[in-house]
Amino acid sequence: MKITVPSKFLLTFIRSAMVSCQCLYINASTEGVHLKSVDSTGTLTCLCFIAKEMLSHHCRGRISFELDLRTLYTMLEVCGPTVTISGSITNTMMLHTHNDGNSCEYALQAHNIPHCEFNEQTVYDCIVHIPARTMICISKSAGKVVDICCCGNTVTFTSNGHHHHSTIVLENHVMKHFDVDLKVSAYHLSNVVNEGTKMVVLHMSDGKVCMETGSGGIHMKYYLNTI
Repeated sequence: MKITVPSKFLLTFIRSAMVSCQCLYINASTEGVHLKSVDSTGTLTCLCFIAKEMLSHHCRGRISFELDLRTLYTMLEVCGPTVTISGSITNTMMLHTHNDGNSCEYALQAHNIPHCEFNEQTVYDCIVHIPARTMICISKSAGKVVDICCCGNTVTFTSNGHHHHSTIVLENHVMKHFDVDLKVSAYHLSNVVNEGTKMVVLHMSDGKVCMETGSGGIHMKYYLNTI
């Protein structure tokens, strides 16, 4: 398995996962690569699928690894704009990058784990499409907590900071109508939008929130805890 992706993309994914998780699971197959993190209760927190068209070297079989998130994050912080991750049936994964004109290589100790399919089948009651630029505005104007209220075809984002109050109202962005009122961490919202993202899809039910993005063969889902 060998895959080349933007370093910022992986850092964004890992920052969200590190809040409640310690390990990253990498599952490679002939279809592409899944990245998954689960918390201490076994609940899925982040799921990313990278299509085989993005791979510089297709996986011929199925291999799965477990990596320490904080170790991976520390190494990615010193990587250049892009990083190539390569792995085999050995217990080592390699990070290859170019930084300031120099070629660098880092080795991470990994654990082989049984291959499993990463599927999430939850059906959500409410679906909202939010332009990426608007999502950036929502996260930057937020305090610690954002109240997401969906009523009819209108969704409202409200947040109280130490010195300000913000309200952003979007009409005609609700694709699947169901009235919900949820509170989520503003920190998670700020980690959703990546370079190249045009649209964020917000899936909601009582007590459940999933934020979905996709661009250039990379598809990602964040499962947010409500407050």
